[in-house]
Amino acid sequence: MTNYGGNGTDYYFALLPGVTIPGFTIKIYDSSDNELQTFTYSSNFTTVRNKITTITNFDGRSTLSRKPQLLNGTDFNVAVKSLASQANGSGVIDNETLPDDYVSSFTISLSDAGSYSEEAGVCTKVSADGSLFDIWATYSSGTITLRTAAAEMAANTTTNSMFRSFSELTSVAFLSSVDMTNTTTAQYMFLGCNKLSTVPALNMPNVTYTAYMFYSCSSLTALNLSGVEGSVTGVSNMFYGCTNLGSVIFSDDFETFSCTDYANIFKNCTSLRSIVMKGFHIGQTAVPSNKLETKLGGALTNVTNCTIYYSDLEAEGTYTFSNCWAALSLDDYSTGISNITWNNGRP
Repeated sequence: MTNYGGNGTDYYFALLPGVTIPGFTIKIYDSSDNELQTFTYSSNFTTVRNKITTITNFDGRSTLSRKPQLLNGTDFNVAVKSLASQANGSGVIDNETLPDDYVSSFTISLSDAGSYSEEAGVCTKVSADGSLFDIWATYSSGTITLRTAAAEMAANTTTNSMFRSFSELTSVAFLSSVDMTNTTTAQYMFLGCNKLSTVPALNMPNVTYTAYMFYSCSSLTALNLSGVEGSVTGVSNMFYGCTNLGSVIFSDDFETFSCTDYANIFKNCTSLRSIVMKGFHIGQTAVPSNKLETKLGGALTNVTNCTIYYSDLEAEGTYTFSNCWAALSLDDYSTGISNITWNNGRP
């Protein structure tokens, strides 16, 4: 067997004409000799030239160190809305007027190696350029299905606005099967998803910016973000208007040493009863209470009867974490705060 080389994301191999091979293994390497793909084919095979991506009946799934990557959040949002809009016959593709109410759920199919092509209202490509496999989105009765022949798929480095303003969205369970290791920014990711009641565990270990991530997700009742980690620089408005949110658990490794803006993070979370935020701290420079407005203004507005589990061990300078945050209740720029219990421990 002779290596024929590659063309974009299509890889080829060459055989002598008329030769039958009873089974073989194909491995693909990048320019640094890192193995990208392994296929094992067990059936008899006769050909002159064939795309690896069209081979079927493998003994097992392919093993990928480089997963096909979804579009960045904003482009993914536009592509999905365009697909749903045209599938519903509106034909609206203007980014500013795309309807938000056609998509209610997302699913994933990692075994579907079907042959797809761009077709308005039927199928659209949602993988980033350079992905080893394409990822296609198809639409049916409110459900977007992501289809690829790969064993796994990965999120982009930015998921900004990925599901922004999907007003009818109720399920994003497929995210539990998406590798988010390389995702660093998640701003506006679920903003305005007011029917979304649950979010699966997210494996996002290197995030740096989460402002407005769950803004106005008024149907969420609980969030376990223990898989969302990183050195975060901005969390403002992260849960603003999550009126039914009862509890939030942050990872101990959700670190805010460099965070410059906590404003309105829990504003109007009127049902909030428990926050576990052991990794939070005021930042590299301690902030006296009369300077809190620019950094923490409105952070706990209208939050009542809530226990906040924190750690003063993570505070810096003479202004402990609890002292700084508790001071908000004394300032007129954060109103409606009452019965906040500060607990230097765990629930």
